[in-house]
Amino acid sequence: KALLFLSAGSVIHGLAHGGGHDMQDMRQMGGLRQRMPVTFAVYLVGALALAGLPPLAGFFSKDEILAAAWAENAPVFYLLLLAAFGTAYYMGRQICLVFLGEGRSEPAKRAAESPRLMTLPLIALALLATFAGLLNLPGWLPLGHWLGETLVESEHLPFNWGLAGTATLLALLGGGLAYRRYRLGPPAAEPLSGWEEFVAWWLVLTTGRWIDDLTEEFVREPYRRFSRWLVRADGAVFRWLEGGVAAGVRGGAGWLRQGQTGQLNWNVLGIVLSLVLLLLLLRWA
Repeated sequence: KALLFLSAGSVIHGLAHGGGHDMQDMRQMGGLRQRMPVTFAVYLVGALALAGLPPLAGFFSKDEILAAAWAENAPVFYLLLLAAFGTAYYMGRQICLVFLGEGRSEPAKRAAESPRLMTLPLIALALLATFAGLLNLPGWLPLGHWLGETLVESEHLPFNWGLAGTATLLALLGGGLAYRRYRLGPPAAEPLSGWEEFVAWWLVLTTGRWIDDLTEEFVREPYRRFSRWLVRADGAVFRWLEGGVAAGVRGGAGWLRQGQTGQLNWNVLGIVLSLVLLLLLLRWA
């Protein structure tokens, strides 16, 4: 995910060179594979890893999650398989719309590759996304197994080839369907087939568009209104406190200043009254 986030930033940066200020609409992109080859390569690695294709790191992490779900809760396992299919589909769609085909806007046609200061960290993350998952293979890190066997006798479960193969086939199917539909850019509006309509509804549900709308209406907008009210209330309270404290200081200073007349008899009277007050306090104590 770090690789994909930073690669998306590289895409936005490259489009800015073409005159697209903060462009993030994939429908206006396309053709960036030729304009930004390094960003395309690392983005493709991140997309394949997120889709969970072997031997990338995402395959091993996804396999562990699916294996745990299969052992504990079969319904969750099948939902995760559907999520794996949806992930591969929308990542394939993203790759097609952003990098394949022809540029669909002037910024996309004039985009430039990001500087090495940005691409070198992306290459490092791409290498990790490619090879870091192999550390999960038995024998690569024998120290952990050796320490574990010194405490208790451990048994290693066999690798579930059927589970891993099913997840991989679903990922390939999702990516293939996305490529078939979006390789030439956003398709023209046309009636969907039954299967495509099912996929569309599934993507609407899994990508959280309806959740975004509900969040915007019932969480973000009330929060913004409350924040604006809080700013006004905060300003009013602080203005009142500022004025009240200043007025109190000025009033107290004026009252104290009345006793500072510079006349000796008033000073002596003040000393005597202070001594009397002190004696009364000592007597009371």
